[in-house]
Amino acid sequence: MHRLPNIFAAMLMAFALSACAAQPAQQQAAIIPPAADALAALEGILAAYAEGQTLHVETKVEPAMIGYQQWIDAMRLSHAQQKQIRIALHDTQVVNGSDTVTIRSAWDKRYLSLPELSPVLRKGQSVFLMQLTQDGWKLAAQSGDNLFAP
Repeated sequence: MHRLPNIFAAMLMAFALSACAAQPAQQQAAIIPPAADALAALEGILAAYAEGQTLHVETKVEPAMIGYQQWIDAMRLSHAQQKQIRIALHDTQVVNGSDTVTIRSAWDKRYLSLPELSPVLRKGQSVFLMQLTQDGWKLAAQSGDNLFAP
């Protein structure tokens, strides 16, 4: 007698999980061009950081950002202590404004820690505010876990 409700509950749970699993693919398709450009600019900043191009990254960050100098110092220090940096964003959500885009994402950062070259995996979540300027998309703010920290 009690098996029928359990089977029904299991079927409902499977249906709900399959609907949730399909949701991120729909969110990716819903990103409109300005948001896609801002996300591509953020990924470009992260790629330049991973390659050690700190001067290029500095040109893509708004100097009026709160904590700008601490952010730059942390980025430079991390390159002195970390090698072969790889960053992956996942579970990314994008919200459009008129000339701003907010990007919330979980991230994984893998690197080799100096001097012993031991592998490290850091995980966190951050919110990035991208602002459209005359020079293109720039990082205007970051909150949450600092993936650039050493």
